[in-house]
Amino acid sequence: MALSAFRFWDNEKRGAAYFIGGLAALSRIVGVWVPLAFFVERLIRRKLDVKDFVFALMSSLMFFSYPVYLWLTKGEPLLFLKVMAPDYGRYSTIPFYPIYQDIITSVETSRIEPIIILHILLLVIFITYLVSTIRLQQSGVTIVWSEVIYTFGLILMPLSSILIQPIHIASHGFMRYFLTVFPLFIFIGMHLDQLLKRSNRNSGHSSFIVWKLVGYTTLFIWISFTLYIFLALRFKGFVA
Repeated sequence: MALSAFRFWDNEKRGAAYFIGGLAALSRIVGVWVPLAFFVERLIRRKLDVKDFVFALMSSLMFFSYPVYLWLTKGEPLLFLKVMAPDYGRYSTIPFYPIYQDIITSVETSRIEPIIILHILLLVIFITYLVSTIRLQQSGVTIVWSEVIYTFGLILMPLSSILIQPIHIASHGFMRYFLTVFPLFIFIGMHLDQLLKRSNRNSGHSSFIVWKLVGYTTLFIWISFTLYIFLALRFKGFVA
């Protein structure tokens, strides 16, 4: 839904983009970052008009429809959060504390879990993306602020809360959220493509093939590891 919403947004179909963003917000709480990113981008560009407020209100009503339904039928608007809270809920903490928790877990157990290495790698990719965005802005390149805001929001949410879980995998929720942040995957693909072109231009055909194999191998490992983690969590009873 996020991809569809941003596709409509790029085609200047604001109504459709906000509507699908509202559906994303209705389906999962992190989906609120989709319509919010659109609204803030218009605010940054000083292009807000009546339609933006109407569309944003529409998205907000879609987001609040389920809590209202729970309030009317069950008497508890936040029941969808409280149901998972005892075993798989979250509690707020300072931003980026889960990464610190990963490191402390490794030190205390004298063992580095593969998932912890992946979390640190994902954080490095995110920081690289932010630094690259700042440099592009300073050089006068037009920034798609909606994508930056969406990316920042979806990365910040899991890294500002700790998962309550019986499963001994440190803050594994970060990886699940990261998988939905498509601007980072586009960012990685663009830089890998530039690296391949530079390698082909400077080092000849053989080096280009090597880097291409490295890229495909990394993609294969990424997908395989992701499927392994999902299946492992599913086997242990984690179904969120």
